[in-house]
Amino acid sequence: MKINPLSILSNFGAVKDAAPKVLSGFLDKLLEDNRKLLKPDAGEKQIFYIMFPKKEKYYISIVAANEQDTIVRSLKTIPLEDALSTIFSEIHD
Repeated sequence: MKINPLSILSNFGAVKDAAPKVLSGFLDKLLEDNRKLLKPDAGEKQIFYIMFPKKEKYYISIVAANEQDTIVRSLKTIPLEDALSTIFSEIHD
């Protein structure tokens, strides 16, 4: 039986309370760290993140988009489980 780690957050009060703030900070830092990879000369105007499933795993991708918010290319992709590990270690510290 597979367990979704997000479904058990309600059992951990402190983690549940801190998780949105830490997740937001993690994603903001991820965006800022990758902003330098934008290629404005190639029509890339902004970056944002998307989350998607792929073969029973979820991933977070930082993508570059043009003026029409169309994704032009992926800058970086990380497994959600790696992001959660980082977030949980930050909450624990």
